[in-house]
Amino acid sequence: MGITVTYSRLKDGLPDIFTYDDISTKLKIQIFHIWKEFFLQEAIPKHIQNQTFEEIISTILKEHGILYLPKDDSFRDGPSRLYSYINQLSGIDKVLDVIQLMFQFSEFVSPFLKDQGYNDELKYKAEEAIEELNYRFKENGVGYEFKSSRILRTDHSLLHKEAIQVALHFLLDSKYATVNNEYLTAHSRFRLNTNEGNQECLVWCLKAFESTIKIICKLNRWEFEEKFTAQKLINLLFTKGFFARTHESALVGIKQFLESSIPTLRNKYGGHGAGEENHLVPTSMAQYMLYITGSTIRLLIDTQNEKSQ
Repeated sequence: MGITVTYSRLKDGLPDIFTYDDISTKLKIQIFHIWKEFFLQEAIPKHIQNQTFEEIISTILKEHGILYLPKDDSFRDGPSRLYSYINQLSGIDKVLDVIQLMFQFSEFVSPFLKDQGYNDELKYKAEEAIEELNYRFKENGVGYEFKSSRILRTDHSLLHKEAIQVALHFLLDSKYATVNNEYLTAHSRFRLNTNEGNQECLVWCLKAFESTIKIICKLNRWEFEEKFTAQKLINLLFTKGFFARTHESALVGIKQFLESSIPTLRNKYGGHGAGEENHLVPTSMAQYMLYITGSTIRLLIDTQNEKSQ
């Protein structure tokens, strides 16, 4: 269990270039071993193991629109049937569906095991399995990782570190749970790597941005209407003196940035109907939108926290 420091690993190191549209048989096998090593531990009751396998398989059948997993006489038990299905999949999206489900259930089962007193008997914890999963992704040059119960892309290091990780930070405060869900939805649409997905990414970015301001207004007991547009919400922040007066010289610049970036990009590329013209939203634009949305939301939340203190 865990990462063994082999000669080849020391020699080759980690790749500098990552792929996002293919997952090798080797990595599929490694991921399956990680998950199996966690779930087949003696400390986990057999009925929990069996129920988990069946729940995952049932979900896959429904979501992928199939009646049963391909029959393979070599694989009859739950875990092996699951591996057989993963191994025969060619597209990465459905493989990631299954991997996400497998490790979501690992997270889901962990609190139950802890409450029942089984957790102390585990030699391999769920968080350790997830940590190894993410390492194997990186080791094999596949640009995804499992964070906040989802598979996320990591193809832009700055975006991932400064924006996506910021979104995950929202989970630590239940007040911003709505923002977290909307921002992660924007990222999931971006991960589709399609024009429609990029358009939806912009829409969900704006929703997350607006939700942040509305939550801040409620925390400060400022009156506003739920139907307020982004511009009205931004104006309310400045009317209420949300930003410190000592930064007066920067207020105009911040205000212009807020007003001209997120709402404008969304309106131009992702909202209000496409009409006869089908707008093309470049991936670079959607990626930039994710970054500035995450950064701006971080500014708003940090400012609110400072005022609360």
